[in-house]
Amino acid sequence: MDSEALEVVGSLYAAATGEEGWNDFLCRLADFCGAENAALVRADQLVRHSSVLAPRADPSIIAAYNEQWWAEDPTSMATATAPVGRITSLDDTGRDLFHKSTFHNEFWRYSGLGAERLAVNLSLGRERFASCVLQTSVARDEVGVEGRKRFSHLTPHLVRAVAIHGRLHRLAMENTVFATFRGKLRKGLIVVDSAMRVLFADEAGEALLARSTGLRIRNFVFSLGNRRADGLLQRAVAACAGNRHDLPAIRGIEWNRGGRFRPLSIEVLPWASEIPALDFAATRPAAILLFHDRQAETIEAVATTQTRTDAVPMPSPGNGRTRAELFAAITADITANLDDCGISLAWLAGRHGMTPRRIRDLFYAENTNFTDYLLNARLDCARDMLTDAALAHVNVATIALDCGFGDISWFHHAFRRRFHKTPTDMRRQGKDTER
Repeated sequence: MDSEALEVVGSLYAAATGEEGWNDFLCRLADFCGAENAALVRADQLVRHSSVLAPRADPSIIAAYNEQWWAEDPTSMATATAPVGRITSLDDTGRDLFHKSTFHNEFWRYSGLGAERLAVNLSLGRERFASCVLQTSVARDEVGVEGRKRFSHLTPHLVRAVAIHGRLHRLAMENTVFATFRGKLRKGLIVVDSAMRVLFADEAGEALLARSTGLRIRNFVFSLGNRRADGLLQRAVAACAGNRHDLPAIRGIEWNRGGRFRPLSIEVLPWASEIPALDFAATRPAAILLFHDRQAETIEAVATTQTRTDAVPMPSPGNGRTRAELFAAITADITANLDDCGISLAWLAGRHGMTPRRIRDLFYAENTNFTDYLLNARLDCARDMLTDAALAHVNVATIALDCGFGDISWFHHAFRRRFHKTPTDMRRQGKDTER
């Protein structure tokens, strides 16, 4: 390897470790291979996002490509389906196909760059890829034999450098997370991108994912088993990612995991670190999910207070609980699972180790009955959602389902009987009140 090649390789690893800018390396790469421009590209079909770094291209062209045209680029398919490290050209795309495409005739021919290009995959994931592309000029629309040879020799270093960059990015992310939340009582921490893909989890968060209790992981996409809680979580993450400016950026979500597991509270925080936004190995974090066991925190706080005041210990849970404590546990379970149409006395009895009759008697002791309590809880939930400005985009039928009403006609009837107005009128009233 000659001295010029060594300088280019050195510049590449300097960019990967943050000692040098990626733009400087890309200019050196283009000159070394006899190309007009070199670009780093990341495309993600799942979140419909493209990010391009191309120092010698017209910024307006790059902006238009990122906003619209990347999804219509016929060369992207050839790159996305090639293994990491394989170089592709217009021969793989089909020259006639490219020149007849809308992408070329309505966009690329006005870019100031030639049609020929060489591209190599640097990292590849489900529905996303990162690549390095050599681009030609209009006047000299070809990459010479020597340029191809040089690009081929650099390819292993390009793949390795981007992998190093990704690992360093993850380490920086971990350090940011640990420095921010070290010592705080929590049940787990998970970092997700705007598509709810898991990018990082601490040890407790990994344990939550491994148990898969009350949550689902599919293609690295994280979701909660509780439909209403999952809907709230997705809206909160979308707000953190900046995809929904009308939603609050921080939300506390109660998540009932079912079975013998205690409910957890999820605190959703926007990712606001100074880690560079352009990472070619992974998508940018959108939100930090902090999982809290509020019951454990309350018990710990009370225990700490009792230790300081020499108070008597708290009574143990289970059969020793008072009637009020049992009723509170039952109603909290109902509230956390309102979206479940299958809530019944038998369902609650199985979850709490009690007989249906015992649970029914608890409601009688509070001058109500189970059926009325459940219906009113669902109606109250629907009213709160209808008057929440953050949920104004959610249609009435979806809200009804999220509150556990399987029959929309019955929902409208019960809502009007309870509040003396239709759900639509209630939503309109909420908007008028805000004004």
